[in-house]
Amino acid sequence: MRIYIIGFMGSGKSTYGKQLASSIGYSFVDLDLLFEKEYRTTVFDFFENHSEEEFREKESLLLRQTHLLNNTIISLGGGTPCFQNNMDWILENGICIYLKLSPKALLHRLLNSKKKRPLLKNILSEDLLSFIEDMLTKREVFYQRAHLTLPAIDLKKTKII
Repeated sequence: MRIYIIGFMGSGKSTYGKQLASSIGYSFVDLDLLFEKEYRTTVFDFFENHSEEEFREKESLLLRQTHLLNNTIISLGGGTPCFQNNMDWILENGICIYLKLSPKALLHRLLNSKKKRPLLKNILSEDLLSFIEDMLTKREVFYQRAHLTLPAIDLKKTKII
């Protein structure tokens, strides 16, 4: 069985995925790290040199390769479910969990994150909340299709399935 963790950037997908994998004895895979290993570049650097469309195509190919994994929790990038019919594929090939956070909670996490995020590269901090609200509105259409939605405000207290 595969469990796919989805949500907006900064929602805690990798943190929760590792926690869940450890608690149920599954392996853990982060699709972004898989991408970086496969293409020998960071996601951030890939965006610097290639289009988002090219990234999404390669990301979708890697996602589909996860069907070979069993007993694995797979943390996906925030945009993964939103392109290339990926959400349909995810729902057909595993259990999908959406980690949900409010725009203000996401803003707080992103402002305090050390991770370089390509989609935030040219966003000024005073425009970040508006960006998050707009992007989240577009992406929630996909996220809300998950089999299960969990509040991600405090992942240490979020009940593990």
